[in-house]
Amino acid sequence: MRDSWLARGVVVLLLPAFLLVPLSMIEGLVAEREARRRAAVDEIGSTWGGPQTILGPVLVLPHRVLRKENVVLSPPGGAAAGTPGVVQERTRVETAHAAFLPERLKVEGTLVPERRRRGIFEVVVYAGTLAVSGTLPPSDVRALGLDPNDVAFADAFLSVALTDTRGIREEPVLLFDGARVAFRPGAGDAGLGTAGLHAPLPAFDPGRPHTFSFTLRLQGTESFSVAPLGASTEASLASPWPSPSFSGSFLPETRRTGPDGFTAAWRVSSFGRAYPQSWKACPPSDAIARSVFGARLFLPADAYQQTTRALKYAVLFVGLTFLAFALFEVLGGVRLHPLHYLLAGFALALFYLLLLSLAEHAGFGPAYLAAASATTLLLAGWGAFVLAAAARAALLGAGLATLYGYLYVLLRLEDWALVLGSAALFAILAGVMFGTRRVDWWSLGSAPPRAFPPPPARA
Repeated sequence: MRDSWLARGVVVLLLPAFLLVPLSMIEGLVAEREARRRAAVDEIGSTWGGPQTILGPVLVLPHRVLRKENVVLSPPGGAAAGTPGVVQERTRVETAHAAFLPERLKVEGTLVPERRRRGIFEVVVYAGTLAVSGTLPPSDVRALGLDPNDVAFADAFLSVALTDTRGIREEPVLLFDGARVAFRPGAGDAGLGTAGLHAPLPAFDPGRPHTFSFTLRLQGTESFSVAPLGASTEASLASPWPSPSFSGSFLPETRRTGPDGFTAAWRVSSFGRAYPQSWKACPPSDAIARSVFGARLFLPADAYQQTTRALKYAVLFVGLTFLAFALFEVLGGVRLHPLHYLLAGFALALFYLLLLSLAEHAGFGPAYLAAASATTLLLAGWGAFVLAAAARAALLGAGLATLYGYLYVLLRLEDWALVLGSAALFAILAGVMFGTRRVDWWSLGSAPPRAFPPPPARA
């Protein structure tokens, strides 16, 4: 192997595949730490209030449903007598719940964020104030195929479903046509979920429109969402949090973000969703869940996401470093052992472990600078002895510093990462091709003949 470039080249080419083992272990460690952070978020949310989604309000009208069924009666003398039973039709009375959505729905919210920590993990929570108002059209139960005599208008109620009711800070009061109505726990039988609150409307008049309004003060973790249940839904959110992430089926119509916070406003029509303004019994829960929109109080530069993205370039870093060592051998006359390549590969893999451990405490940017500096200095200082020249070690360190700086730029410029990465690889390949254009590759495979000692002289 010492004299065969082919054998040594094959071994060096196999070493990156061997280094995939520690790299995959580090990737698994990143996933494990991210799962622990998610558990910390859930733990804080279980006491403060989780991610909140408000569905409603919805007007619910209980009504009778007559269901006919055939019942087989036992024959006289029992089944042992051999006489077939008598089939009798019976009518069973059940209660179903029809729902009517608002004609106009307006939600104005303010989210006051706060950073909470569980160990080394940081979580964003908020205290929100929501002003909900709107109008309900006349309830045309005949349009749903219902007989008004079967509808219990005296048992009507307004239902508001909420993801996590533990976040409600104080009891809200409903203003229905100007009259104060107390909310009760539970969303009722609207079919949108059991968690929430509802307000009975004993004096409900189905023949005319109604107005409603209430203020809801609640706590939540990371995100807040609204379902566009109105025929015309207007929503607005404001918060001093500087880095929001808008999510859901609808993006804001207008938005403003800056160091002092963000404001966003939505305007959604019922034509943009996949469910009607009323239903007879079975609510389209899946369609409603898919139509929600809102904002997430995003923690920028998440250490685990950035480390995972950096790991995708690990094989490229190992390959380019090995290529640099190979060029030192070919152009500089340095003879390296495969173990030198392996040790350099382990140092490059250790960079990602340093990056992960430091980023959990100091943030991604400072951690990246510290891990990249430590790895570059280690390989450059070690290379001064292995490459037998300080100039070669300085050239290796400069190349590694350039690669780490370029990788940091790629991680920041997500949309242009593929373009810049491809351009860098093209430039490196072009440099290697022109730098080795005068190398006689065939001569590398031929080792000089060995000198054997002369035979001993005969006496």
